[in-house]
Amino acid sequence: MQAKGTKKQPHRNNLMFPLVSRANSFSKLSQSQFAELEAAGRISLTPEARRVLNAVADSWISHDAALQSPRPAEFRARLRAILDPLEAANAAATELDGDNATVFDHHLFHWLFMGDLPGAGDARVQLGYLPHLVGFFKNAEQALPADSGSARPKDDQRFIRNLAAAFEECGGTAKAYVSAHADEGYAETPFRQFVQKFYEFLPLKSRRTRRGLDESIRRTLLDRRKAVTV
Repeated sequence: MQAKGTKKQPHRNNLMFPLVSRANSFSKLSQSQFAELEAAGRISLTPEARRVLNAVADSWISHDAALQSPRPAEFRARLRAILDPLEAANAAATELDGDNATVFDHHLFHWLFMGDLPGAGDARVQLGYLPHLVGFFKNAEQALPADSGSARPKDDQRFIRNLAAAFEECGGTAKAYVSAHADEGYAETPFRQFVQKFYEFLPLKSRRTRRGLDESIRRTLLDRRKAVTV
């Protein structure tokens, strides 16, 4: 029984954990990129803020890689590609010595596996493993988790909250709001421009539109303010 207060650890055979992916190639933001961020946000980045920004960039890129990881349906298709020939081989081998085997099948079986052909004994043993292999892969197929096919949720708000904290540590004020007077529908606040510029630097495969990122920034700051007032 699990002790109270302890966190349940993922099962070691969970298909989705740990995630297997290639390490991202991100190293650090360049000095010129930091300068662009300072200009966009109208702030001066401290050494600690620069460290935080590098950490956020690395985490955001790694999260994006997780969004691209295979789905259960892809694992199911791969297992089926293994199972189909295994089942066919097992059926064909069974036919040679089964109840419905012909005289020809018996003749071929005895020549292949009961005679003096090199490796006959090992081959006969391997044939005995085929049903177990088929059963193993069928069980694996049935153990795959269900998959609705919907897109994996992005975790942008977590990264934007970290950016807001670093931004304010450098003297800025994290603001973003809708404005009917702005061409894009969102006010040109320094923080909004700061996040947009930061986002440009990230080599992401699953990217939000500019408007989508604007809305994520606005909602993040709104939730952040609500959490403070509660």
